[in-house]
Amino acid sequence: MSSSSVFLKVLRRLSVAERIQLVEDLWDTIVEDSPADAFPITPELAAELDRRLAEHEADPSTAIPWEMARARISKRIRDAGKGPAVSAGCGSGRGPRSKAMYPIVHGRVRRHLLRRFPYGLFYVQYPTEVVILAVVHGRRHPRAWPSDPGA
Repeated sequence: MSSSSVFLKVLRRLSVAERIQLVEDLWDTIVEDSPADAFPITPELAAELDRRLAEHEADPSTAIPWEMARARISKRIRDAGKGPAVSAGCGSGRGPRSKAMYPIVHGRVRRHLLRRFPYGLFYVQYPTEVVILAVVHGRRHPRAWPSDPGA
């Protein structure tokens, strides 16, 4: 028996809640050690972020307040059990606490890796607001994202 299978056998003795916490803790170490590898910007993701940013800049009135975006995201996570496939659409307002502390990963787009494994929040910071372009599950292809930001 390999050492990894022995290790897994021991881990299976943990409760489901303990295993979930272990996965989240392990995810945090990956993010800390190598954030670019934890959530790479694929060409498809880059194109979708560009499309959403251009759509917002063409009509900023399509943005929704951060509180509403956050409520929609939370509801999707609760309803799906594991979380949404993607997309908060565009939201604006007070977003991530320290907006400039997260890295720019594509053009002007910043990425905040969320504790709820494996989601990334992509946003653009303006002088008076933050526009959230997407909340993305790291293993979902952008073609699977809802086309309607409010969906």
